[in-house]
Amino acid sequence: MPAQDTQINGIFTINTHNVVYIVDGETYSTFETEYGQPITVIAEPAPKTGYVFSGWSTAPSTMPDNDVEIIGNYIPNKHKLVFKEGSKVLKTINDFEVGKSIASVLPTKDHYKFSFTVPESGLLMPDYDLTITGTWVIRKHYVIYYVDGKKYQTVAYEYGAAISPIATPNNKEGFTFSGWSDIPAIMGDDDIEVEGKYIANPTTSVMEINADNTGTKVWAYNRTVYIETSPDTKYSIVDLQGRVLTTSSTKSSHEEISIAKQGVIIVIINNKSYKLSL
Repeated sequence: MPAQDTQINGIFTINTHNVVYIVDGETYSTFETEYGQPITVIAEPAPKTGYVFSGWSTAPSTMPDNDVEIIGNYIPNKHKLVFKEGSKVLKTINDFEVGKSIASVLPTKDHYKFSFTVPESGLLMPDYDLTITGTWVIRKHYVIYYVDGKKYQTVAYEYGAAISPIATPNNKEGFTFSGWSDIPAIMGDDDIEVEGKYIANPTTSVMEINADNTGTKVWAYNRTVYIETSPDTKYSIVDLQGRVLTTSSTKSSHEEISIAKQGVIIVIINNKSYKLSL
């Protein structure tokens, strides 16, 4: 403080705040307005095809000492949507919003689908009444055949149709095909997966098969190691000197690993060791 009196002068300034107009959740326009000044609501935004504007929410007559949000939304028009089979009306929706998916409200019937020609307006509701005429088509599902965990062939059947199993694949050297797993006689409402696998022939001079009570099976033939176990199971293959030949984890329930040289190897999986001859 100096030795003499000091005078400090100041003035009051009026606060200003924002009037913010929001349309469909996004800022449309902003006006800075002094406290106490009248708020004059702006004109509504331009018309939008297929929609009607809701109008602005209620605004105070004068500017308060804080920002003001004035909100409006475009509301979809609604029209009648009718589905028919020939002259028979299957389904009527009296107030279906413009822009909504027609495919989401198709008529339903057990084991069938409603088939129709897509109207010129597309699959979204237009801004007018719409009648769609179609027919019932029986649903198709698939019998999917797998061999050793890999997709082999797919055959389509209509619901309720008799299923004829395909021919089994040819045997391959050193292996016999197991045959197909159980196949229902009639096609149901879901896809069917059918499995088969090649089983090593019991020729002990070139191969040994080892299995344990967990269902894991390991065998070798023609310098290839075959592992059947749960997916993502870690395994390693070493020679009789303990040198690691390969280490990895199974990607599926049936894995084939080629080994570069002949001889006796040890496969370690699930903390068990399997001694095999290549």
